Amino acid sequence: MIQAKIKHKDAFRVVGISCLNTMKNNNIAALWQDFNVRICPQMKEAIPADAAYGICYYQDQVEMNEDTPFTYLAGYSLPSDKDCPKGMESREIPAGDYAVFEHHGSLDTLEHTYSAIYRDWFPQSGYERKNADDFELYDQRFSFGEPDSVMEIWVPVHKKS
Repeated sequence: MIQAKIKHKDAFRVVGISCLNTMKNNNIAALWQDFNVRICPQMKEAIPADAAYGICYYQDQVEMNEDTPFTYLAGYSLPSDKDCPKGMESREIPAGDYAVFEHHGSLDTLEHTYSAIYRDWFPQSGYERKNADDFELYDQRFSFGEPDSVMEIWVPVHKKS
């Protein structure tokens, strides 16, 4: 069974570029390609400098299926006192508790990790998903396409009442 660590994270801001997707018509790979070409050179003030974030915007009262549209932002954390660079958008991620999961290996199998989180971990965890954005963390452990690559999935949670 998939394991999670419960961690508290302070509020932070992510700036980057976004796209609208569905599971059937997924543009996230192309978005990251665009991010790596256009945005990475501007990441000098990122916190930390070697991390990128994939933010999946929370949608209230939406049941996800392969045709449900959702917004995804590829970006980096930038201090609140810095202006959002031209041509990018800004997203505030509130402080909160998160269930943090590691995905190992290629991103081709990422859907299996997400499935295990929602199908296996949540029903047995004692936690509920909170109504807030979840995000992916790509730090120095991530190496695109490599079998030893690691990235994290942070899902906002609270204890079941």
